[in-house]
Amino acid sequence: MLIPVILCGGTGSRPWPVSRESNPKPFMRLADGQSLLQKTFLRAVALPNVSEVVTVTKRELFFKTEDKYRSITPHSRPSS
Repeated sequence: MLIPVILCGGTGSRPWPVSRESNPKPFMRLADGQSLLQKTFLRAVALPNVSEVVTVTKRELFFKTEDKYRSITPHSRPSS
């Protein structure tokens, strides 16, 4: 079994001014409307033998991360 781990957060300093501490790079929307976080999650769940994906983020981004996942997987709730 494979359990992918996604690291999500940061200070938002490198891709400034698009990225900020409250909206770091993983949350930036690309031309197709999906964020880098959403694209990474979709790639991870598409791997063989994946039953769950673990995301590591900071407390201030927890609900934002949940919202991003919920918008691409509306019938399931990410585990806390």
